[in-house]
Amino acid sequence: MTTLSALLNRERVLLQASFGSKKRVLEYLSEQLASGDDEGPSVNTIFSCLLERERLGSTGLNHGVALPHGRLEALQQPRAVFLKLQQGLVYD
Repeated sequence: MTTLSALLNRERVLLQASFGSKKRVLEYLSEQLASGDDEGPSVNTIFSCLLERERLGSTGLNHGVALPHGRLEALQQPRAVFLKLQQGLVYD
């Protein structure tokens, strides 16, 4: 079982973030999830995976919560990023 501390490190937690669009949030998430892993999937691969999942249906849950996610065979372990935005944004 993976623990929360194994999923998140300080570099992947951003509080009071400011992004102007859902696309920019997904780009940022992709950059963070790809960072520190030279052998893992690229930023573009992760971004495409997140976009593909959003096309199936929004991962927004209401009340300012969204859980964008995707599945990549190239990853052996789950990864996560936590963002708390200063202001909410339209997320579908």
